[in-house]
Amino acid sequence: MRYLYLLLAGVLVNSLGSGLTAFGLAVFAYTTYGTASAVAMVQLCAFAPVVLLAPAAGALADHFDRRLMMVLGDGGSVLGLGVVVLALSTPSPRLGHILLGVVLSSCLAALTEPALRASVSDLVDPQDHVRSSGLLQAASSARYLLSPALAGLLLPLTGLRALLVLDAATCLVTAACSWSVMRAVGRRPAEAWGSRADVVNHTLGGWRVLAAQPALRALVGLMTVMTLLLGTLQVLVKPILLPHADAAATGRAETLAA
Repeated sequence: MRYLYLLLAGVLVNSLGSGLTAFGLAVFAYTTYGTASAVAMVQLCAFAPVVLLAPAAGALADHFDRRLMMVLGDGGSVLGLGVVVLALSTPSPRLGHILLGVVLSSCLAALTEPALRASVSDLVDPQDHVRSSGLLQAASSARYLLSPALAGLLLPLTGLRALLVLDAATCLVTAACSWSVMRAVGRRPAEAWGSRADVVNHTLGGWRVLAAQPALRALVGLMTVMTLLLGTLQVLVKPILLPHADAAATGRAETLAA
């Protein structure tokens, strides 16, 4: 379990950093461009690649060492954050350049989530799977439970670019934790890819399971609707609150809601 705890510490730190960036960019988008659609585009570019690339990332996590995938994902997402910092350094930041950096960071971070969840089975005994999954979910939820209030306090003091640099630092911390675990427990041997058809079948395996099990399909459908509603609230809360409250109060409200 000690290797899992090290990995969870990295997840907690990275989740906090990601939440700081998400909150700071959303506030910046609204205060700079003045529209809820700008906030929505930032949120969409941050989360859509993670969802859309999940099947491919899961297939990669099954065929390559999962800790290595996490190192590449967390370390590579720093490149996207660097693009955002460069865009913000210009006299008149363009929303398109900011969104490009967010998409790049999100695409690379998409490698991390499936590999992280699958690593639980590599690091703990079967009787500890449920407890470990709960701890992992709790650590990942820090971006909603802690980051908004913390970002609301830091944003007026340090500025947005400082939050982005802090997020990049947390990504490197997470990559270091994953690398340490990989060195301690050894690399997981890669599986053979086989033919191109095998790769496609493996990538689409999750969809075939959903198609074959109506109860599971109904559960996923219910979760999709709930996530859509919560995501709508998350996008709208800042345009609703910011005209009447500062960033600190908005951050506290989001943390309480989470």
